[in-house]
Amino acid sequence: MHSGTEGDAGEPILSRRVRDRSPAGREFAEPVGFPALRRVKLLVPETDIRIMDANGARLLAARIRAGVAIGARVELVQDASDDSGLCAGDRGVVDQIDERGYVFVRWDRGFASEIDPTSTPIHQLAA
Repeated sequence: MHSGTEGDAGEPILSRRVRDRSPAGREFAEPVGFPALRRVKLLVPETDIRIMDANGARLLAARIRAGVAIGARVELVQDASDDSGLCAGDRGVVDQIDERGYVFVRWDRGFASEIDPTSTPIHQLAA
């Protein structure tokens, strides 16, 4: 004997949807006076420019390669391989970084020089 809540195998029926009418027409789907929107997202101006600034991209890549920021205090890790007179332990402030990744440092000993961080390693000091 079947009650209205059990299936053929005596298991309960979890849910069953019976549609006795056709789905609602468009007049019920959209409120009166509101036209249908084709886009969900509103058009806004793009945040990025279409033409990339190639020089700016090169400078950003060089700064990332250098591993230090402009204005950072740095210390020379080992003696410079050139005749600049730089010794391991010299400290200074990064003045600029060019597009080749060379770092211009104003040293505490009173002079400025350009170094290549790939051949003359520097270490950024804590602020």
